[in-house]
Amino acid sequence: MRALSLSDYQLAQLRAAAKNLLPSQRTDFLEGVARRLGDQPSDEALQIAIAAQLATNRLPVFLCDAVSTNKRE
Repeated sequence: MRALSLSDYQLAQLRAAAKNLLPSQRTDFLEGVARRLGDQPSDEALQIAIAAQLATNRLPVFLCDAVSTNKRE
Protein backbone atom coordinates (compact mmCIF):
# COMPACT_ATOMS: atom_id res chain seq x y z
CA MET A 1 0.00 0.00 0.00
CA ARG A 2 1.38 3.40 -0.96
CA ALA A 3 1.31 6.43 1.31
CA LEU A 4 -1.06 9.31 0.53
CA SER A 5 -0.23 12.96 0.98
CA LEU A 6 -3.35 14.71 2.31
CA SER A 7 -3.85 18.28 3.44
CA ASP A 8 -5.06 18.98 6.98
CA TYR A 9 -8.53 19.69 5.57
CA GLN A 10 -8.58 16.43 3.60
CA LEU A 11 -7.40 14.43 6.60
CA ALA A 12 -10.14 16.00 8.73
CA GLN A 13 -12.74 15.03 6.10
CA LEU A 14 -11.46 11.46 5.99
CA ARG A 15 -11.43 11.17 9.78
CA ALA A 16 -14.96 12.57 10.04
CA ALA A 17 -16.25 9.98 7.56
CA ALA A 18 -14.41 7.10 9.26
CA LYS A 19 -15.63 8.18 12.70
CA ASN A 20 -19.19 7.13 11.82
CA LEU A 21 -18.11 3.57 11.03
CA LEU A 22 -17.64 0.66 13.39
CA PRO A 23 -13.99 0.20 14.31
CA SER A 24 -13.99 -3.15 12.48
CA GLN A 25 -15.02 -1.39 9.22
CA ARG A 26 -12.50 1.45 9.29
CA THR A 27 -9.50 -0.37 7.81
CA ASP A 28 -11.46 -1.56 4.78
CA PHE A 29 -12.94 1.92 4.37
CA LEU A 30 -9.57 3.69 4.50
CA GLU A 31 -7.96 1.18 2.15
CA GLY A 32 -10.88 1.52 -0.27
CA VAL A 33 -10.59 5.31 -0.31
CA ALA A 34 -6.84 5.05 -0.90
CA ARG A 35 -7.39 2.69 -3.86
CA ARG A 36 -9.75 5.21 -5.47
CA LEU A 37 -7.34 8.16 -5.21
CA GLY A 38 -4.34 9.13 -7.32
CA ASP A 39 -0.95 10.29 -6.10
CA GLN A 40 -2.08 13.88 -5.40
CA PRO A 41 -5.81 13.79 -4.64
CA SER A 42 -7.87 16.95 -4.93
CA ASP A 43 -10.54 17.86 -2.40
CA GLU A 44 -13.20 16.86 -4.94
CA ALA A 45 -11.55 13.52 -5.70
CA LEU A 46 -11.39 12.75 -1.98
CA GLN A 47 -15.09 13.57 -1.50
CA ILE A 48 -16.02 11.33 -4.42
CA ALA A 49 -13.84 8.51 -3.10
CA ILE A 50 -15.33 8.82 0.41
CA ALA A 51 -18.89 8.81 -0.94
CA ALA A 52 -18.21 5.85 -3.22
CA GLN A 53 -16.58 3.85 -0.45
CA LEU A 54 -19.37 4.61 2.02
CA ALA A 55 -21.87 3.41 -0.58
CA THR A 56 -20.08 0.08 -0.96
CA ASN A 57 -22.13 -2.84 0.37
CA ARG A 58 -25.16 -0.66 1.12
CA LEU A 59 -28.51 -1.43 -0.34
CA PRO A 60 -29.96 1.52 -2.23
CA VAL A 61 -33.06 3.23 -0.85
CA PHE A 62 -35.52 4.02 -3.59
CA LEU A 63 -38.06 6.81 -3.30
CA CYS A 64 -40.93 4.35 -3.62
CA ASP A 65 -39.53 2.39 -0.63
CA ALA A 66 -39.47 5.52 1.51
CA VAL A 67 -43.08 6.39 0.60
CA SER A 68 -44.40 2.97 1.58
CA THR A 69 -42.53 3.12 4.89
CA ASN A 70 -44.06 6.50 5.70
CA LYS A 71 -47.58 5.30 4.91
CA ARG A 72 -47.28 2.47 7.45
CA GLU A 73 -46.45 4.87 10.29
